[in-house]
Amino acid sequence: MKNTFDGMKRHRMKWIKKVPLFPVLFAINTVLVLYLANYYSTNYKDVLSVLLKVLLSTILIWLLLQLFIKDLQKSAIILFIILAVFCSFQNIVDLFRNVSTLFIDQLAASRFWASNSGQWTVGIVLFVALVGVIFLVTRLKTIRPNLVFYLNLVTIILLVFSFIQGLNIIRMVKTAVNQNMSTFSQYWQRELDADGLMIKEVPDQSPDIYYIILDGFARSDILQNLYGYDNSPFIQALEDRGFYVASQSYSNYSQTRLSLASSMNLRYLDELVEYSGEDKSNPLPAQLIIQNSLVEQRFMNMGYELISYKSDISFANFSDWDSYYASEQKLNGFALTYINSTLFSIILNPQVYEWHRQGINFVLDSLPDIADRHGKQFIFAHILCPHPPFVFYEDGTSTKADRLFITFDADGFKKFGTIEEYRTGYVEQVKYMQSRILEIFDEVSTRSNGPFIFIIQADHGPGMNVDQTSIENSDVKERLAILNAIYFSDQKYDALYPSISPVNTFRVIFSQYFGLDEPLLPDVHYFSLYQTPFDFIQVDQLLR
Repeated sequence: MKNTFDGMKRHRMKWIKKVPLFPVLFAINTVLVLYLANYYSTNYKDVLSVLLKVLLSTILIWLLLQLFIKDLQKSAIILFIILAVFCSFQNIVDLFRNVSTLFIDQLAASRFWASNSGQWTVGIVLFVALVGVIFLVTRLKTIRPNLVFYLNLVTIILLVFSFIQGLNIIRMVKTAVNQNMSTFSQYWQRELDADGLMIKEVPDQSPDIYYIILDGFARSDILQNLYGYDNSPFIQALEDRGFYVASQSYSNYSQTRLSLASSMNLRYLDELVEYSGEDKSNPLPAQLIIQNSLVEQRFMNMGYELISYKSDISFANFSDWDSYYASEQKLNGFALTYINSTLFSIILNPQVYEWHRQGINFVLDSLPDIADRHGKQFIFAHILCPHPPFVFYEDGTSTKADRLFITFDADGFKKFGTIEEYRTGYVEQVKYMQSRILEIFDEVSTRSNGPFIFIIQADHGPGMNVDQTSIENSDVKERLAILNAIYFSDQKYDALYPSISPVNTFRVIFSQYFGLDEPLLPDVHYFSLYQTPFDFIQVDQLLR
């Protein structure tokens, strides 16, 4: 029996020495690691799609290598080296950046290695090194079995470690859901159930409602004082068309998910902290009430068709609404993230910029088409503009894709670009969005079948002088002062006032047009750091 067991053991060891599994295992691990790093914002179906494509590509390249080299072990090692260089490209760029900080300023190093010049420098160096290594491997007479064994063993260990890490993340999330989120979900369902009882008979001439979020669009005084741009002609053009522009409006919160959670639920978010536990970094409560908001429920109960557009931010997507529109792209969000981490990002980078432009223009071009439809409609569109990246000039033409595609704002942007680049790029996109918004509104006005409400609102302000890790290093006024323009077909603006904030937007609408009793709340404003969104710091004194 012992001899049989020893024989089986030797057979298994012989198999793991001969069969080179490590390229496939390594390819799987690259996808898994990136998924874990983006767990909160990634759909597992998108991950499976990317994983399948990566595996098929890996096997196809292996077959091609085998045709030329005709040695299984050598082709496996060459493929492994190619994958290591290709899939770990941005990690290798980070290594170059860290080494270069020994000789140059850290900020200068970050900006150079994120630029096209820096990316191509690393790409060329790696290509030359890769060709040299492949040449040396092909010159070897044989590959020692121990090398295959150790490479198999290392990749198995890496994959097991990633699986264990993934299970831990899932377990922690499930624990939070089962404990804090379970309590919060029950609380929120009670809120929705109670609110559902408020809906009364809907007036026959109920207006269509357009809720357009322009991410990071600043108030006029901020544009003038910090960016040197006078947009008073745009404000005048809005007022000439009948808009009420709240000239002293601030966002209630400094982050998108908090701002939308507040405005779409007509409330402040203190209760989220109370019911979701002590973890102030967990974004799930805010995302849950965005995806299951009072605004959505009310309009659905009142027989409105719910229409939304694809957003670059996952929690602002409402794919389960009656109509959900997205520009045609061949890659999902996770696929773009994966490609952006690989050597392929050098080649694809201009196309990623173009896809971003196309996504924004798709929303702007197609919004007026909704006006032709019959029936009551609530339309939501979150547009990641004038927020970075800066991809439009004033006339809508494309900026140059001069660095790795990065959507970071505030201090995140300044790791890769200068303040002057932020100021210039931001103003160009503000000008472009202004002209497009006026065009859209004019077309909606012409094509609309009945009364409508048109809300143009920023979720927060820009971030040229904002540090999302430190309130002391942030211009709080810049971050919170927002464009807030509201159009009512009947021009009845008695309930509006210059400092009205987004938390009161739908309180006015539901009270004025749907007969619901929604008294206005005091306008209070909070700043919070990126890593701890629910650690609210009231900043009204600073704003005054």
